[in-house]
Amino acid sequence: MEEKDTRITEVLKSFGRTTRRRGFLSQSWKLILRVLGISLVPLLPVDKGLRRVEAANSCDDFQNCGMCGVPCWACGGSAGGCPTGCTSTLGNTWNACCCPDLGPMQEWRYVDCCGPSSSCTSCDSEPEYCTGGCGIPGMTSWCPSGTAYKCTKRAYLGQC
Repeated sequence: MEEKDTRITEVLKSFGRTTRRRGFLSQSWKLILRVLGISLVPLLPVDKGLRRVEAANSCDDFQNCGMCGVPCWACGGSAGGCPTGCTSTLGNTWNACCCPDLGPMQEWRYVDCCGPSSSCTSCDSEPEYCTGGCGIPGMTSWCPSGTAYKCTKRAYLGQC
C-alpha cells in the first residue's frame, strides 16, 4: 500500500509542477459543465454586426448622423454610390464625426449626387429624408447649374 501512496504522490507532484492552478480549475469546470450539459455560449458577448448591417439603410444608423438629404440607397444607388446616370463632384461634400454604439468616433463624408433628370435615376417612391446634418445655416443645394439634386451618398474617412 505504501508503494501505491508513493507512486500517487510522485504523479501528483509532477502534475503540480507542470500545471498552473488557474488552468487546472478552468479545465475542471469546463469538464464538469460539459458533463452536466450546461453551455456558456449564450453568455458570451453578442456580435451586433448583423444589426448594424440591417440598420445601415436607415437614417437612424450612426453613419448617417451628418446626412442631410435622401440617401442614395433609397434611389437606386448604394450607401456609397450614386444611382445610374448621376454624378458627384468635389464641391458638394461635407464631413461629420459620428458616434457608433461601441468604439471611437468615426468621420464620414457626405456627397450629393446630381444629374439631369433625363439621365439620372429618380426615386420610385417617396424615400426617407435624413435630417441629421441639416442644422447648417444657409445650406443650399450643392449641385452645379444645369443639374438637379437626386440623393446623398457617404464614405468612411477614419477616426475623428
